[in-house]
Order: sequence, then structure tokens, then C-alpha cells
Amino acid sequence: MATPSLAMIPSAYADAKVFSVLPNNGDGDFTFNRDSSATRIGQNGLIQTVGYFSSEKVVNGTFDTNSDWSVGSGWTISGGKANVNSTSLADMSQDIGSSTGKTYKITFEVSNYVSGSVKVLLGYGSTPVSPALTASANGIYEVEATPNVTNPQRLYISTQTATSNLSIDNISVKEVTGDQPRLNYDISNGVVQSCPSLLLEPASTNLIVQSNQFDTSWSASGVTLQDNQSGVSGGLNAWKITEDTSTAQHFVQLVGSLTAAAEQTVTIYAKAAERNYLMLNQSGVFKAYYDLVNGTVVSIGTGVTASMESMPNGWWRCRYTATMTYTSLRVCVNNDGSSNSYTGDGVSGIYIQYCQNETLSYATSYIPNSGQSAGVTRAAETCFGAGTSSTFNSTEGVLYVEIKTFSESGSAGVISLNDGSNTNRVKIELDGGQIKVRIDTTAGQVASLNYTIAITNYLKIAVKWKADDYALWINGIEGATDTSGASFVAGTLSELSFDRGDGVEDFYGNTKDVRVYNEALTDLQLQKLTTL
Repeated sequence: MATPSLAMIPSAYADAKVFSVLPNNGDGDFTFNRDSSATRIGQNGLIQTVGYFSSEKVVNGTFDTNSDWSVGSGWTISGGKANVNSTSLADMSQDIGSSTGKTYKITFEVSNYVSGSVKVLLGYGSTPVSPALTASANGIYEVEATPNVTNPQRLYISTQTATSNLSIDNISVKEVTGDQPRLNYDISNGVVQSCPSLLLEPASTNLIVQSNQFDTSWSASGVTLQDNQSGVSGGLNAWKITEDTSTAQHFVQLVGSLTAAAEQTVTIYAKAAERNYLMLNQSGVFKAYYDLVNGTVVSIGTGVTASMESMPNGWWRCRYTATMTYTSLRVCVNNDGSSNSYTGDGVSGIYIQYCQNETLSYATSYIPNSGQSAGVTRAAETCFGAGTSSTFNSTEGVLYVEIKTFSESGSAGVISLNDGSNTNRVKIELDGGQIKVRIDTTAGQVASLNYTIAITNYLKIAVKWKADDYALWINGIEGATDTSGASFVAGTLSELSFDRGDGVEDFYGNTKDVRVYNEALTDLQLQKLTTL
């Protein structure tokens, strides 16, 4: 097998850059852009925030000195910790210059816990505001907050119960910025796979106004809520919903903040506890039941499609898609996978975390929303500009990719070898359950090669171009050929991009491998290259 002139196997990146393995002089590196933070599945199988972080906003977050904080009654700073032993509600705070519309990562540690709870949040003036994270046990806590008030400015640590006795340490607040590529690790049967893929997604908005604060904006009926549970991000930021003894549905509900009359996808992470079943219910009409032990969708209502994605440690991402008009979303603990109403035992429940509603026919990565009524948007991603005219042999070669996309319907966009426009290009498009290959030169379309196959599974695709010798190979099979047509003029092709060449039709999906060979490989070589 020949050595590729360009090879990008996702492994290394920098700010606004995805590095290629070949060539090793930097000419093969991609330019990357995303004007927001985002999340990914990390190598440990946990959900992680991806983005660059600003310098630390908190002064003396390790409490090494008794300074820099406004300390209320019951709070003291000593022994390298902030300590509270109070019989009344009390705050300590610091002006950190936080701003509306920006996202901040807040982390802190609770130790020496005896009783009570504290809330850590961004606020303004004398009244702290949401979003917040409540802590009522020893552990390390983490939350992303996007303040929804004008000039939030201050960080508050506020007791939430009349009697609180605990210590706070290592509190940190950093602004999250974008432009860091995401190397995402697939999970199969709860096992994290060893090699990552480059994840590229379109813009999407999470319309759930409190995506992980189920005691804020949400209402509870027939259940009690317990926070600070171990979750899919590794922190104590999941929830347990426990049924009461009433004969009824047992749920938390969000009313009046979701869009209507469109195809929408709702997702939530869930895990079995004493109960094995979750039910999602839209306005009492659109329903889906999920078995959180066996990982199966037990039943769905009319007009609903549903699925489950395995995560480590018994967690599942439960998905639900429907075209609907609705006013409420219920997340229900369920006893048998079929009952709408049942008599609870007062002690049984399930774990939940990270709810999302987006106006798409499929689910994208989790987007935290900590109180934005209009939703929080993850910006679209672009990746382009690898190579130069000297990197590629325009007259003959092979473009190889290992990719998948998110949906069998609609176009996932294009990967192309091009001249910086859509005039001269070798184009691979995943569209509506098909691979569509098109080779265009200044003289017009030279070849069109199509193959029908499921596009939400990883595919190994190779396109060969040479005068009067064009071929499409998929998963070890020659899918289509064209034996007529002139090739490109030498020096024409100059750029490899996750678009059609002119910044249009960006590709969205997962990419494990991209290579360009400067010779037309043999059939045997193409078969070997593309065999799964």
C-alpha cells in the first residue's frame, strides 16, 4: 500500500486547529471553528465540557488567607477552608466580574459535612439569582452556569437551611470559550471504545430552561427529589426521583417553555435504582417507556420514534422524537413499563440527569441550559483548509474516509478534495441513506457514483479518480464505477475540507480517518483499505 500524502486520524488538536499525521510540516492541518463551548464523551466515558477556559475569576478560592471575601454571619475562613456553622441563612460572596450570556464553569469541594446545604451561584446585588448548584454532602461539585440577569458580577455561597455545618474549599470560576475541536469516544454496550472520532455538529438549541436543575422551573408530582447523586459527568450532579405512596403518575414536569408544531427530539440520561423503568410523556399524548436494566424501549405512542444509547455505570441516554404540539414534558418513574398510574411504595425511584429538547430529527451532544428561557445554543462547527496544491496529485488518486452521520434522512453534508471552490472537486456526500460521489472539473461533471447503505453506522469509503477510471468502494465492496471522463489538470486540487469547497454543505457526523493517496490504488488495495 502506498503512503498517503495526507492523513488525519483524530488524535491531536490545538485552539482552532485539528492536526494531521501527514504531512508532518503542518500543511495538512485543518482549520476549525465553533463560537461556543460544547460537550463530548471523554476517554473515561464521562460527559465533559470542551472549550478553553479563561484565567481564574476567584481570588483566594483556596482560602489560604482570611481576605477577599464578604463574609456573612456564621461564616469563617480558617484552616484553608470557608466554614459555616450557622443557625440562620447566611451568605459569603465575592465580586468576580461575571457577565450575562457568557458561560462559566464553577467547581468547589465540600468537606467536614455535618448538616444542612449550601448553594453556589452567580448573582447581583443583595439577591442571588439562578442558575445554581446545591450541595448537601461531602464531595467535589461542578456546574456550568450562564447567568440570565444583567450584570451578575458576584459569586455567592449561600446556606439553604436554618442549620448548616460544613466546609468549602478550592472554589473556582472560569469563563468557557469555544474553538476547541472535540475528540469524542464512542460507547458500545457500556464500554468506551479505544479510538476517538472527530465530532462535527450543526448549531442546535436546548430549549429546556433548566436542563439539570429539576427543582427549579420543574414541578414535582407524586415524587420527592434528591440531588447530589453520582452522574454521567463523574460529579455529584445527578438527581434521584422517588415515588410517594399515592396512586397516580409519579413525575417531574416542565410546563410552558417548549416550542410547538415541529419535529423535535427530547433526550434525558437515566439509570435504574429500585425501579427499572422511565416514562417520557408529552402533554399526556406522546409517550415512550424505557427499560433501564435491559436497555430496550418497551413501548411507544403513535407518531413517536425512540431509542436508547448505553453509557458507563448503568446509565442510558433515552431519546424520543415526534412532530408535535405540546405544552408540557413529564419525566416519570414507572413500575412496570406499561402503567400510566400506579400505587407507589414511598421508597423506590430512578436516577435522572441532563434533559434536552432540540428542534431536530435526531439527538446531538448535550447542551447545558441553566436558566435561559430562549434556550442555549451550541454554535455550528466548521473544519476545512487542509493541504496545498503540492500536497495532492490532481491527475489521479484516492480519497478515503471512515465516517458516520446522525440520521438516515436528509443530507449530512460533504467531505471534498477541491480547489477552494465547488468547481473542481472530488465530493463525498452522505444523503438520505445513500453515499453520493460526484467528480467535477471546469468542464463540468465527470463522474457520478452512488450507493445505497445505512449511513448512521461507520462506513469505510474510498473514491478513486483517474482519466477514464473512476470507482467507489464501500466496506470492501466496489459499489459503482465510471470508465469515461478526463481527470483534473495538474496542480488543480489544493484543499481538503469538511464541506463542498466553498464553505457550503458542511459535514456533520463522526470521522475516524481521512486520507488522500497520490496514486490510483488497485482494486485489491481498495478492497483491503475499505474492509471493515
